Amino acid sequence: MEQINNAARFNELLKPHLKRGVRTNNFMLPQAYFELIADNRLFLLPTDAGLFLLVRMDGYYRLFYHFFEGALPLKIAADLPVVVELPYNDRTDTVAEQLEFLQKCGLQRQVSRIRLSAERESLSLRATAPVSIALPEQANDISALLRTNFDRLYGFLPTQDELRRAIAEGQILITSDGGNIAGILHFAPEGRNSVLLHLAVEESSRGQGFAQSLLAAWQNATDAQRLLIWLNADNTPALRLYERCGFAPDGFRAEVLTQPN
Repeated sequence: MEQINNAARFNELLKPHLKRGVRTNNFMLPQAYFELIADNRLFLLPTDAGLFLLVRMDGYYRLFYHFFEGALPLKIAADLPVVVELPYNDRTDTVAEQLEFLQKCGLQRQVSRIRLSAERESLSLRATAPVSIALPEQANDISALLRTNFDRLYGFLPTQDELRRAIAEGQILITSDGGNIAGILHFAPEGRNSVLLHLAVEESSRGQGFAQSLLAAWQNATDAQRLLIWLNADNTPALRLYERCGFAPDGFRAEVLTQPN
């Protein structure tokens, strides 16, 4: 496994795989690569099957791949568990092929996810609780709330550096209950859209409007055209909340697979 520490080197590796017909789950923007390289978190798996990248997270790696039709499966040798997400919609005609390839590489299906979306200006969300932008000194409390509410592998939790960066960029919103953080919303820009990465409310504070207040604050915090939300397909309570707030499934889904360490 080779650490990639040079943007020019990475561009040389990536360019041959930006072709029609390549099977990929990698839709990162260039800025994301630069940050990963600067943070020493981007690695290359040696293989002739295509381009396989590992991004080091806290306690696991995320896998991003590019391979051509007919590529032979590879053995993914890593010192931590590996997680991969395959997003798709009804126009993606290689989903079965990609899933079969990943399973032959030793990865196992774990979670199905769906995406909801809404035009930002079409929503009429109202906040019933005060919401503010998180402060740097609240990072540990935010991290603890995220770890309590999301799986350590399938939840795609931010690293501590990513969390601090998100706080600095105003992409973590919080609401409080009795002086303590009751809920958080983590979002990020994605082209002309804004995507909700994490929404969590303390169990003792649920049913009091904190989640909707956070969603309303998110709507007001961005000028994106559309707001996007990914959630586990079996998370019925969250799905009902988002639908009540005006979001609807838009046809995008994802499969999450893992390779235990």
